[in-house]
Amino acid sequence: MEVARRKISSLFRENELVRIQGRVMRIFETRSTIIYTVFDESGEIEVVSDYEAKRGEILDIEGKTRARGNVLQIYAINVKTLSGEEAERIDQEIEAALEKQSNPLHSEFLIKDRHMEEMGPDIERAARIIRKAVFEMRPILIRHHNDCDGITGALLVKKAISELMDKENFDQEAKKKLLYTNQNNSAIYETIDALRDINIFRSIDSDGRPLIILIDFSSNSNSIDSLSLLRGANFEIILIDHHPPDADIGSYVDCFISTWARSGDSNYPAGLLAGEVAKKIYKINADEIQTLSLIGDKSRLIGAEKENKELKKKALVLDFLGTYSKFPNTLEFYESVFYNQKIVDSLYKQATSKIEASKKIAMEYVKIKDLENGFKLCLARLDRAVKKGEFPGKGKLTSEIHDEFKLKVDAPLVTIGYGGSSINFRANRKAKENGFDANRLITNLRNELKNAIASGGGHDVAAGLKVNKGFGKIVLEEIIKNIGEIKTK
Repeated sequence: MEVARRKISSLFRENELVRIQGRVMRIFETRSTIIYTVFDESGEIEVVSDYEAKRGEILDIEGKTRARGNVLQIYAINVKTLSGEEAERIDQEIEAALEKQSNPLHSEFLIKDRHMEEMGPDIERAARIIRKAVFEMRPILIRHHNDCDGITGALLVKKAISELMDKENFDQEAKKKLLYTNQNNSAIYETIDALRDINIFRSIDSDGRPLIILIDFSSNSNSIDSLSLLRGANFEIILIDHHPPDADIGSYVDCFISTWARSGDSNYPAGLLAGEVAKKIYKINADEIQTLSLIGDKSRLIGAEKENKELKKKALVLDFLGTYSKFPNTLEFYESVFYNQKIVDSLYKQATSKIEASKKIAMEYVKIKDLENGFKLCLARLDRAVKKGEFPGKGKLTSEIHDEFKLKVDAPLVTIGYGGSSINFRANRKAKENGFDANRLITNLRNELKNAIASGGGHDVAAGLKVNKGFGKIVLEEIIKNIGEIKTK
């Protein structure tokens, strides 16, 4: 007697002879058997079998239900792979159910303005992609920049994905094999890092299409080769960034979230945007950590009413910890520090002490230069004040020196921190209003000195570049010349 097909959602009791038809989402092999996670339009169930199927195949399964702890499984008696019209019909039913299940949740923006509303469809699309990847049991990698903004964005997205997995009863083994995080210590996505990410997924027992979520870096032209590598390896790519992007960056990723792609600017940091995606993946409280990203990136959106002394401390501490990335700083580690006030206070004291010590040395080598067009340049030689791989980095120290002078100067001010292979820019509002744009300057330099610039990018008033060996002095002179040629208003 043929057993009638049932929906997975209707299976509750042990020791029933049942028959289901569904898609293989995950395959887990033990020494003695194979466990499939099978999905139909109503839900999912584990199937224990010795039948050799492939992920994505539509199976017809007959077997007995048994309980393993709190989990109901089917111990298969007969299994066959379906094909043709019947398999196509079932696959379409499952795909329709997945699309419905993947709908993003409703949430309110932390910052309610026109630019955020314009990004709404992009944010919803990213959340839909991520939710669907979770339901399809595909491997997911979150790669984030090693500063407060990148760390906070990654924390929120990981928290949302992890809690969604818990809701869907993913066991800890499945979570370990399907959710990964990596830190990126540069604004550029280097080829070696892309190859490492590709190899992560070659080494795990999942043949599902990998999803990578890049947060607070890699929208620059120097990252395009690495993004192309990921595409070639069949990755689905979500990029969340707030730095001025390469004009063609959208064609290298599946979903690009940035106010620059709409009508905004860099004041909408990646942690803020990633938090909005996270809230649509799963209902989490993200406000405090999103606000931390605004403070850490000195966004003008933060406003005096949202300033918070303790969050300022935590922002600096995350920047401090992110510098020491040679140690295995996982997101779990950052989160544990975030909620431990004693550790925050101790690390904050260390960070401020290091900043003051480095700034004291650097200030001895600062020169102020007045240009004929009204610009003032603060030239800060940093190589004697900064040690490679230690806090503060040259970008952070340039910001500290710039803050020292910007309140004293009532003129367009650009601070240039230089030394070794790097040059960093910080500019005040008057400099921007009078035509200074760090990214435009870097583009001009790359066109004029093709062999001198290795890479560069950032914000319009805060950016940096890497100089090829032997070109430091030439590039610095060209920068001063370019700024001097700006026609002020």
